[in-house]
Amino acid sequence: MVRNRFVEVVFVSMLLLSASCREKIELKLLSSEPRLVVDARFTNDTASHIIKLSRTSDYFEPETDNLGITGAQVYITDRYGRRIDFLPSDSVPGWYVSAPDVFGVVGETYRLHIRADLSGNGEPEYYEAESIMPYMPPIDSVKAVYGYSLPPFGNGKYLGWNLLAYAQDPPTKEYYGFSYAINGKVYEDSISNMFLFPDSFTGGLYLNGVSMYFFPDPIDEIKDLLKVVIQEGDTLSLIGYSFTEGYNQYISDVRNALSSNIPVFSAAPANIVGNISNDAFGYFAVYAMTKASCVVGKKPDQNQ
Repeated sequence: MVRNRFVEVVFVSMLLLSASCREKIELKLLSSEPRLVVDARFTNDTASHIIKLSRTSDYFEPETDNLGITGAQVYITDRYGRRIDFLPSDSVPGWYVSAPDVFGVVGETYRLHIRADLSGNGEPEYYEAESIMPYMPPIDSVKAVYGYSLPPFGNGKYLGWNLLAYAQDPPTKEYYGFSYAINGKVYEDSISNMFLFPDSFTGGLYLNGVSMYFFPDPIDEIKDLLKVVIQEGDTLSLIGYSFTEGYNQYISDVRNALSSNIPVFSAAPANIVGNISNDAFGYFAVYAMTKASCVVGKKPDQNQ
């Protein structure tokens, strides 16, 4: 809705420019009521999980300094009614944090419950969402192999480290995402840059050294573009995620919305569909994780 309003404003601006300022035109554009925005992820990793609540801002009266929703009641239940509470963060308004020993179970269905007074009238609204935690096959091992980039990462122009994965892909249709970690620090685990692995051609096959990431050497031509540089002795980890079909589609829709260039006279993109009730934005993502690691060895002598 906000994106559609932006397109309308751009369209109107172009019309005003074409009028060459010969006539004064007054426009009354509609503002919008705030809506809840939810970023909720629950995994099988034993950790403090975070659910983020915020409100949309009116395009013409932005309140970017105070969008976090405080005073909400947030919890998750499973199909047996067992409850996991999320308490307000002491440091970040709008963040709600679970206990540090919380984790989900593969195959279990979880329901998110949120009570929040978004309008500030003293009457909280109720929001909910439900998702199952899909199966994530284990990654048997990973290997860091030095050489030219392997498909699908470039055309073999640069030398560097290829991160290869070895795992059995089940015959059923799955939706995978991947990120990586170097010495325990995780990279590319956000919606915008996570590697989505297509399962269309690997169902039922063993992935025998499939290239998942490529880390080029920091030569002058590209060193300013590199996010990370791999060195001998680094611990390199591949982290896998198994998504539901709905969340996989949500990630794709968000990426399309972030990257699309909207021509002035074209239609605005369709609203991104989440799974939160009561007309809220966002998604309650429930997914399983797995990880495999290796230690980066010494570069081979390229002169041999």
